[in-house]
Amino acid sequence: MKLLTRNKTDVLINRLLIPKSTIINQTGNNCVLIRTVVVCGSQASGKTELFKTMVGCANERYGSENVNAMISKENPAGMMQSHMSGQLIQMICVDDATNAFSKKNKDGLRQINTFFKVRHIAQKAGMTRGLIIVFFLTHRFHGIPLEFRTESFYIVFKSLPTNPYDRNVVEKYVGGNGIDDLRGISLRKEVDLSMNRFSICYSYDGGVGLMALELKKADNISYQLEDSEQMLREIYADAGIDIDVLLKDSE
Repeated sequence: MKLLTRNKTDVLINRLLIPKSTIINQTGNNCVLIRTVVVCGSQASGKTELFKTMVGCANERYGSENVNAMISKENPAGMMQSHMSGQLIQMICVDDATNAFSKKNKDGLRQINTFFKVRHIAQKAGMTRGLIIVFFLTHRFHGIPLEFRTESFYIVFKSLPTNPYDRNVVEKYVGGNGIDDLRGISLRKEVDLSMNRFSICYSYDGGVGLMALELKKADNISYQLEDSEQMLREIYADAGIDIDVLLKDSE
C-alpha cells in the first residue's frame, strides 16, 4: 500500500480544495462538483474541529465571501434546503451522521435521499457552477449508511476504534502502519488535546497518510440549533398545516 503522504499537512487541503480556476472553468450541463469526506472518531477526538479548520482553509483559498458553510445534527436535509446559496463553495457538515441517517427512524430515509439531490438543491439556490463538500461525522465507521461509506473521496480516522470488529475494518483501509499511528495518536490525546489536529487519511485512490492540520477558526458557519423544531415544521407543512397558526391558537 503506497503512502499518500507521511508527516505532511496539506493532503486534504490541496486535494479537496481544488483550484478556483478549475471550478469556474467547468463546462457542460453539470458544472457543480461534489466531494464527500467521512470523518470517524470517538467523542472529543476533533471531528468537528477538522471541519471548522477546513472551512478556515477554504476561506483563505477562495475568500470567505465565496464560502457558505453549515453544521447540522438532526436534520441536515432541512438545513441544506434552507441554507444553501449561490456562492461558489458550499460546505456541509453532518455532525452526527449515525443518528441523522438511521433507517430505524422514519425520517432517516428522507435524509439519505435528499443528499443524493444535493446538486439540484444547490442549483435551485442559484449555484450555476461551484464545489460542494460534504463531511459526514460519525463515532463508528459502520454507523453511517453504506451509500456514503463506499462513495466517499476521503475517509479520515481521528482515533483508534475500541472494538476489534471496527479495528479490523479500519486496518483494511489504513494498513498496519496506520493502525499503529492511530494507537499512538489516541494514547497521546488522553493527556494532550493538541493531538486532535492529527488524523490518518485514506484517499479513494488507495493512498494513506498522516495529517497534522493546524486548527483554524471560521466565523462564517451557520449552525442549525433547533433541528427538531424545523423537522416538525416540515412535517406539518407537508400535511398542509401552518404550525405557527396552531401555536398562536394555543396561547
